[in-house]
Parts: sequence; C-alpha cells; structure tokens
Amino acid sequence: MPVKNMSKKPNPSKRKIKKKSLVAIGVMIIGVIIVAYLSLNGGQTNSTSTGQESIGQTISSELYNQISGISYSTLSNIGYGSATHLNPVLGSKLTSDGKPVVLYIGAEYCPYCAAERWALVTALSKFGTFSNLNYMLSSSTDVYPGTPTLSFYGSTYTSQYISFQSVEVQDRAKNTLQTPTPDQGSVFNSYGQNGAIPFVDIADQYVFTGSQLSPSTLAGMSWSQIGGQLNDPNSDVAKAVDGAANIIVSDICKSTNGSPSYVCSQPFAKLN
Repeated sequence: MPVKNMSKKPNPSKRKIKKKSLVAIGVMIIGVIIVAYLSLNGGQTNSTSTGQESIGQTISSELYNQISGISYSTLSNIGYGSATHLNPVLGSKLTSDGKPVVLYIGAEYCPYCAAERWALVTALSKFGTFSNLNYMLSSSTDVYPGTPTLSFYGSTYTSQYISFQSVEVQDRAKNTLQTPTPDQGSVFNSYGQNGAIPFVDIADQYVFTGSQLSPSTLAGMSWSQIGGQLNDPNSDVAKAVDGAANIIVSDICKSTNGSPSYVCSQPFAKLN
C-alpha cells in the first residue's frame, strides 16, 4: 500500500514573508544599538539629537539673539537669582587701550567653565558684540558630562567700553588650545586658586574662581532649550544664568565708572 507523505511542501510566499521579517528585525536591532551608542557616547559625537547644531560650528543667530536680547525687565526681576558673587580685590585697575579688561581663563572640557560661559556671554553682550561663538559640550568623561555651552576659541568681541580677553587652554580632549600671555598668567597666578578654572577677573577689581552657577542647572538640555528659557524670569535656568550675568554686569559698571549709562543705570546693574 503506498504511503502518503504528510509533510507539506515549502510555501514560497511564506518564505519571502519570513525573510522580510528577519530583515526588519535586524534593522531594528541595529537601530537600537546605534541609539544606545550615541546615548552613551554623546560627548564624542559632533551632532546633537536635532541634527542642526554641531560642536565647533558657529552658533545660530537665533541662539545669539536669545542670549544677547534678554530684556532689561527680565534681568531686573531676577536680580541676583541663584548666583554667586565675585570677590572684590585691591589690585590696580587692569586696562587695555584705556578700557577695563575682563579676563576669562578656562577650557572646553571643563563643565564649570561650560556653565560660566553662558553668564559671561549674557553679561558681555550688554557692553559689546560677539562673533564666531561656537557650539561646545564639556567632556563626556568629566562630572556633569556633555554640558551644553559655547566656546570662546576663535571668537571675537567688540566693545567701546571694555576689553574682553579669553583663553581656552585645552579642548574637549584636553589637548592644548591656547596659552595665557605673561600678563594674563601673572593675573591668574596672583588671584587664581592653584590653577583652578574657570577664572574670571574684572579689571583686577573683582575675581572669581569656579562657576557662579551649577552645571546641573543645564543638564539634559540642548543649546536651544537653554536659550529659550533665558528671558523667562520664572525659569531656573534664567535665575542661574541671568543672576550670574547681573552680578558680572554690576561689577563691570563699577569698573567703567557707569558706562554705558543706558546699561549701568538699570536696576540689574546696581547689585553691588
């Protein structure tokens, strides 16, 4: 008696469906791996999650306008905010071409420098204009990894009231970028704390080592998210960044003898 084969022949259409499913699953797995890698190594990649902002590229005009265009009303409402004051010193007024010198020494890898730069750019924008500020993130292997910030390296600043001097001594990988001049090094050694950064000196009248605000205030945010909160007096970001900027503005106004009056006559410029 012939025996009937009960096994079914392979169905070509089902085989194709199975192949497509496996391919789709493979693509999904690769995608998950890529996302996980970028999340863990976000400090190593040059692009943010938006794909529109890249480390080392000039910041957008929109972001610069958000920083430089904070209203006098917002700044006055915030006052000190949650920021720390600079320390007064008894040095002779430090000037360049007859203008008080504002000296910053920091590094791109440094998360505390990352936080302080927001306040510095906010404050200095009331006295002059920056160009070629670049997007930057602090080191991914330091505390507060990947803190969004701006780099002064390669930027220029124009002001008829003050002379801003910036020194970014190392990049994100701690390679040497810039070296202080002998005069800058002398100021740093006189008032700094054993080489600690960031270091800010306003005309040898006010100095500060460290950040006036905690990098944790900026954690998990993009540059645009930070910029978008700076003009909101109820924002923790504004209270930290604008409060620190107000203190810097107030100290600069003392160094410039109240110039320009349209800035230095404002409530936020009279905090000290």
